[in-house]
Amino acid sequence: SGDEFAVMRGHETWVTSAVFSPDGARLASGSRDKTVRLWNASSGEELSVLRGHEEWVQSVAFSPDGSRIASASGRQPGESKDPSVRLWDAASGEELAVLRGHENTISSVAFSPDGSRIASGSHDQTVRLWNATSGEEFAVLRGHEGGVRSVTFSPDGSRIASASVDNTVRLWDASSGELLAVLRGHTHWVYAIAFSPDGSQIASGALSLRLWDTVAYRDRVRQRDEARRNSETVRPFVDELFSKGLDCSAVAERVRTNETLSEPLRQAAINLVLKRCSEIREQARDTGRSEDD
Repeated sequence: SGDEFAVMRGHETWVTSAVFSPDGARLASGSRDKTVRLWNASSGEELSVLRGHEEWVQSVAFSPDGSRIASASGRQPGESKDPSVRLWDAASGEELAVLRGHENTISSVAFSPDGSRIASGSHDQTVRLWNATSGEEFAVLRGHEGGVRSVTFSPDGSRIASASVDNTVRLWDASSGELLAVLRGHTHWVYAIAFSPDGSQIASGALSLRLWDTVAYRDRVRQRDEARRNSETVRPFVDELFSKGLDCSAVAERVRTNETLSEPLRQAAINLVLKRCSEIREQARDTGRSEDD
């Protein structure tokens, strides 16, 4: 019906973030008053106040099982003296860990679907990955050229999407931290990001709302990974040919006429030969220039 049925008062200034617990029974809110507050989602009763942040709370997130809360803090970009992510026990309100590493305001925090990892995005232009149990930082994702405003995991936990004031959305491998794709199209700062439930689409919000198809890029990533595997498979064969003192033309001919190689492996081997020969020519040019000097 759209009727308002509760007003939850307690925060002393602006509320910057709010999220329901997975079971819908509780609500967590973060505020510029430096607190996280827990509420009964039915009655609106304040259940607890989580204190510890030294600056504005910018983002809050529940773990998938509802047992923990992550909160991120900082002030205006460039002014933050204590950017941190804090982990809390959602039942007792106890502070479990303080995650430090970011060098500027943290705008967004998210749990992975299995609850084992936390992603945080900051105005230091990085996304950082943390062990959700120990609080240990295990990856720093670099590539954005402006502050990161929002981060989220894909529904299967394999990818992370980040939105930035550099007008881009970036996709990352959630395990390796590898940059998978840069989605360009927005002409203004991108503030919001979300995956569709099946992970096939991404929605991003700036002055416009844009939808992106992730299926095509996943096919490109799969092809790239297959090419890498093929390259590693044939590398010993190519190395052996060069070790015999054959020149580039002879090595290339051996690869082309080798009947044991499948076509994908043959192409991978040819690509390695072309790369090795380019390096050999470049070294020869450098040696010639050195002798001339």
